[in-house]
Amino acid sequence: MNFIPILHGELSTDTRPLRERKLENGSCFIVTDSNGIFASEEGRRFLNQIIQPMTLLNRSQLPEEYGSALSIAQGLLPAWNHRRVDFGNITAPFISRRQVTIATYGQPELVELAHAIAATVGDYYYQCTVRVYSFEEFAMQKLEPADIWLTNFMLETLTIPAVLDWLTSTSTFNHLPPHESQLRQQMIVQLLNESDDSAREHIADYFHQLTHQRWIIPLFHHWIEYAGENSFTWRDLSMLGWPDFSQLWL
Repeated sequence: MNFIPILHGELSTDTRPLRERKLENGSCFIVTDSNGIFASEEGRRFLNQIIQPMTLLNRSQLPEEYGSALSIAQGLLPAWNHRRVDFGNITAPFISRRQVTIATYGQPELVELAHAIAATVGDYYYQCTVRVYSFEEFAMQKLEPADIWLTNFMLETLTIPAVLDWLTSTSTFNHLPPHESQLRQQMIVQLLNESDDSAREHIADYFHQLTHQRWIIPLFHHWIEYAGENSFTWRDLSMLGWPDFSQLWL
């Protein structure tokens, strides 16, 4: 399965001139759990309004130079502009349970962002817990319940087979409402019988709906620096802290 490119070769000390710099086919994003305390329309609007990329960076311990590796996301892919703009008076959902659980896996960037989300949500008198799982545990999703799921993905290509692999292997989407999971399964079947152009439009429409309804909140894309024709280097790799992808989803 070609899910995430293997990051081999040059480290951040590479001094070769760049040949190309482009945004990844992916993003860092959150999923609001359909059984969590923010599952109502009011709760999702609240999260979409307060969880802003620059707010999270300012509340994290990520170094300032890390910003050169990031771009603010408006959709799960760079070409998508799906996130709604919510502003005005912020009203936190009126609920008796004030304990919020944020779940992610142990990539350093995600851990920092998870704690920044906890601090931001905590400003509204919630008690937040961050649970950090191993990558393997998080991928299996045999986990304790959570209200917010923080994760990321990067596709090697935007071919329909690659997207289908992602859709069928990403268990984080199982925390969406049951009817959305049913729509996703129906879409996967339909994609097998559609032209590439029609399939891409279908996929974009599906994620536009999820993002517009604020079940998904995109946060960041990452810049990739291609150092040669057949390989690339991430000069911020040490800060990003990706796992060894050579052991995953090959």
